[in-house]
Amino acid sequence: MVPFFTKDLKDTKGLSTINARSETITKAPTWREPFKNRRCLVPVSSFYGWPKEGKPPKQPYAFELANANSFAFAGLWDAWKDKDGLWLQSFAIVITEANELISRTHPRMPVIPARRDYDRWLDREETERLPLDLLRLYESEEMEVYEANPKVANIRNNGPEMMRAAATAAEDGRLPLWPATPHEGADKCLLHPFRNTVPRFSSDARKANQTLVDVIGSIADEKRVTRAQIALAWVLAQKPWIFPIPGTTKLLSLEENLGGAAVALTSKSLLK
Repeated sequence: MVPFFTKDLKDTKGLSTINARSETITKAPTWREPFKNRRCLVPVSSFYGWPKEGKPPKQPYAFELANANSFAFAGLWDAWKDKDGLWLQSFAIVITEANELISRTHPRMPVIPARRDYDRWLDREETERLPLDLLRLYESEEMEVYEANPKVANIRNNGPEMMRAAATAAEDGRLPLWPATPHEGADKCLLHPFRNTVPRFSSDARKANQTLVDVIGSIADEKRVTRAQIALAWVLAQKPWIFPIPGTTKLLSLEENLGGAAVALTSKSLLK
């Protein structure tokens, strides 16, 4: 992204402004003003990641949402005018700490707002209550990942054949799995969707709990908080001596938990 205050495009040479870090989005001059009233959505169907460790060529992985064909990254945009009066509009992708799944390949991930939060993220009228609470990681359980074609590393290569390098493995019934340790070679590093490795996220379990999930979602939308905050608020409402103990090292997750402690549920909500 080229900031509006740029004097000459030559000044941006060597600078990396494709990613806006959520931790500095309200402080850094490049992001501060766009975050106030120039937020955007970057539509995607998946995105790629490469392991930090190991020697090239590295095995790339494609990340998708488990229950959506398309989604969007949170973005910021800006407009810059050159000396001839011509405008250049550009954007950056907002990133945050990676969830458990993505952290196996990279420490950062794009911010992925829920569809119900799109309007709020794009709202340019609200300037007092900025959507800082939306700058959180997307849950691993709601994502899937698989090996991509190594040729995707070259920008000249494009097409659906870039998406799945393990097509033959899927056809013969072999399920990709993470390596037992992070030190195993890339040739053994096959991946399995995280949500299918935990019994409570099995198809039957998710189907049985969907009604409850929908109720929690409706209450969360009504109060403009996250589902996790509603769940925490429900637990705290059960007994007066229950209090939350942080179980995360991620600042944004900790702030989300603290926000849940401030949510007040009515007796009607509790009965649901």
